[in-house]
Amino acid sequence: MICPYCKTHLSAANDQSHTPPRTLWLEEPDRLLSVSYSSRLAIVIANLGLSRRALADDMAHHLYLYEGVIRNRASGKVIMLDDEAIERAFNNDGSFRWISEFIRRGERPGQRRMQERTFERLALLDLYIKIKHPAIARHLAR
Repeated sequence: MICPYCKTHLSAANDQSHTPPRTLWLEEPDRLLSVSYSSRLAIVIANLGLSRRALADDMAHHLYLYEGVIRNRASGKVIMLDDEAIERAFNNDGSFRWISEFIRRGERPGQRRMQERTFERLALLDLYIKIKHPAIARHLAR
């Protein structure tokens, strides 16, 4: 027997104790770029109390070591993150200055919708929170 989620071969000995990997869903752009969702995400990121570089390092640690499955909510397709995903999303800006601007968004509610070009950055931050703080992440989409 094969697990339909992770394709692990199961035997009678391990099929009862096997837990399929946790699935994370990448939010659709309309939701992630919305004022309410991005503002809540900014507040959560600010409350972590990490510097920009420490946040990037912690995000890399959690995203790259995540053993579950990440799927696109719209298509259901599996998303694979390579080891350059964070650097590419932040335009190879090692100082991660954009994070400081994003955190300010949580302090100034009622702003406009985020630009389409920030989707990949927001998606990585959102997935990071879903991995590290799943209980908090459940409240982002209220």
